[in-house]
Amino acid sequence: MASEHQEQQQHQINNQDGGLTNEASNSVIVVMVPFPAQSHLNQLLQFSCLISSYNNIPVHFACFANHNSQVRNRAKDHLDPLFFSRIQFHDFPNPPPPNSDSPSDTPVFLKPSLQASVDLHQPVSALLHLLSSKSKRLVIIHDALVCSAVEDATSLPNAEAYAYQGGGAFTLFSYSWEFRGRPPLDVPEAEYIPDQLPTVEASVDSESTEFFKYQYRLMGSRDGYLYNTCRLIDGNFLDLIAKEANNKKVWGIGPLHLVKSISNSTDSNSSDKGKDILEWLDKQEKNSVLYISFGTTISMADQKQIEELAFGLEQSGTKFIWVFREADKDDAYVQGTGADLPQGFEDRVKGVGMVKLMGSDEGDEMRKRAEKLGAAIRNSTAKGGVSCMEWDSFIAHITR
Repeated sequence: MASEHQEQQQHQINNQDGGLTNEASNSVIVVMVPFPAQSHLNQLLQFSCLISSYNNIPVHFACFANHNSQVRNRAKDHLDPLFFSRIQFHDFPNPPPPNSDSPSDTPVFLKPSLQASVDLHQPVSALLHLLSSKSKRLVIIHDALVCSAVEDATSLPNAEAYAYQGGGAFTLFSYSWEFRGRPPLDVPEAEYIPDQLPTVEASVDSESTEFFKYQYRLMGSRDGYLYNTCRLIDGNFLDLIAKEANNKKVWGIGPLHLVKSISNSTDSNSSDKGKDILEWLDKQEKNSVLYISFGTTISMADQKQIEELAFGLEQSGTKFIWVFREADKDDAYVQGTGADLPQGFEDRVKGVGMVKLMGSDEGDEMRKRAEKLGAAIRNSTAKGGVSCMEWDSFIAHITR
């Protein structure tokens, strides 16, 4: 017997046909299926807008309602409103909340995301079958972490599935290489692989590792692979991945989201704070500053861990930048009860690393190198750039 949650999902799909009547004559419809975590959602939404800018290709964005709402609200002011308005969102009923009290090294908000392939499979399958009947070719672009959610694509005669990787080609190749037992690589690109690489098990908790391996095993049936990187940075590893991909196409389409200049920020407080940090960082010696950030995907488990890290930093006298924030929850609109920095910590470490200002030109040299790399990356996404050519190649491929 179908659960109430499954019935809600099917009802949602049945009511989405109204927005598809105008697409019956389209030769191509694109469906985006993201992994429900902010950085993954954001990247595929950026790509959705990019695709919709090509001849008004219909793009559907399918995920849970909370996550769709979250990524829309966070990205809407940074995307072209014309292309953004063309995206059709499919808001699936939210899965049951996780048990945040259960002991685990896996981030609380990430637990339901690891189950996303199971929760997404039924509504995504229904949507794919519906859209398949409305198009000559159904192009499915899905996050590599939700391969299992789109497995039904293989049963649709007009469907093509492309796995999207949000990380760098080097990192993702090293993961897949490890999952295959690190076999000898008799290719020139092998010289770029360091002798000592941390294992996945040493970097990720066991539950997440098994999840990654499971999704990786399903990637072999894909029609091609997309990477959020550019050949300027990852060219050698994109070539290596292509050689390992059994003649399937590989595109380097990134970076999809270029960070805006701090000087262009509309938030004066954020702009001033960011500018101060960068100016201070420019004056430090090379490799002398410790950067600490757990991103949006993980945070320390409790107040004690934060206090221990703060104590260690304070006692060491090490120069550091600590990006302190609570990780996203499964529902980003529920206020968290995260831990705080120890009382007086910011005052006690104020100025650490800023007393001895660097007198050489090394800071300027580092800035020039960063600016040169940044300019080269921006050029790669400009008209005629390498990544722009990869976009054109992919669009030409799916609309052939």
